[in-house]
Amino acid sequence: YNLSTTLANPELKPETSTSFEVGADLRFVDNRIGLDVTYFNLNNEDLILSVPIAGSSGFTSANMNAASMTNKGIEAVLKLVPVKTKDLEWGLDFNFTKLTNEVTKLADGVTSVFLGGFVGKQGRAVTGHPYGSIFGTDFQRNADGVMLIEDDPTKTFYGYPIMDTQDKNIGNVLPDWTMGITNSLKYKDLFLTFLVDIKHGGKMWNGTRGANLNFGMTEESLERGKEKVFEGVKKSSGQKNDIKVTPGMAWYQSWGGGFNGPGSPYVDDAGWVRLREITLGYNLPKSFLSLTGIKSADVFVTGKNLLIFTPYDGVDPETSLYGADNAQGLDYYNMPGVKSVMLGVKVNF
Repeated sequence: YNLSTTLANPELKPETSTSFEVGADLRFVDNRIGLDVTYFNLNNEDLILSVPIAGSSGFTSANMNAASMTNKGIEAVLKLVPVKTKDLEWGLDFNFTKLTNEVTKLADGVTSVFLGGFVGKQGRAVTGHPYGSIFGTDFQRNADGVMLIEDDPTKTFYGYPIMDTQDKNIGNVLPDWTMGITNSLKYKDLFLTFLVDIKHGGKMWNGTRGANLNFGMTEESLERGKEKVFEGVKKSSGQKNDIKVTPGMAWYQSWGGGFNGPGSPYVDDAGWVRLREITLGYNLPKSFLSLTGIKSADVFVTGKNLLIFTPYDGVDPETSLYGADNAQGLDYYNMPGVKSVMLGVKVNF
């Protein structure tokens, strides 16, 4: 047993939420076309967070009413029945969400709140930024965002990008929008349903790739010992870089790798198109069930997470180092999601 390093606070107030919502629910053509649209604006005050405090107090953090935050966005559901006959029916549902989030206030004297991660690569709550944004280090860049290359021959890393030790926002974990598309088909007693899940935008820190590069276990590390010219401009003149260097182990285990180098090069797009679930089943004929006392019965096979298309090259863009926690968008040797296939029977008496 050991004492908690988080200081309790007898003056905590309850978190409060104020919301505004307006929407429309429309139906057409005998309910074969339906549209449900909602706009929402949610303000959260006095959010309780664990805030860092001076270690000389005997604690490292304290629970405080430390933040205010806004969430606003649009949710829309479109339901269609393109085909409906005696034997065949096809239903098509679209579920769209677009959310904008911002931390509007932190406690007095608090500039940011650490949510999880590592030095130079961590999730934080920072005023004026989306909650849980990835903050970390990057290489130095000019006003146009182009990397600055060291052109002083007396410097150790002459011809290499220059480390910027100042933390900044290097990625928003929240997607630009999400959509689910559900197809439901039924032909006589056969039925097929499948859900396609889409996430557009959102970033993930691929710490696994950065660490593997440090260990020389990625395809990129095969370039060590080969001559190259880093893309960028010279620090002193602003001219296009033309300095040839030969990156070796020293570079990849310092600024060029994921352990000691900046976090920004390992922040990747974590969008996806995923076959979330598919089910194929058969309704047993009622004539067959009439002698058994069973009202209805289905046999089915279901597969989950069978396919994914994503630019993210880690194990899974949906994975999370901290699980269901405030800190998201961090991949550091995480476990991937699970594919599964299930056979089942559903019986109603």
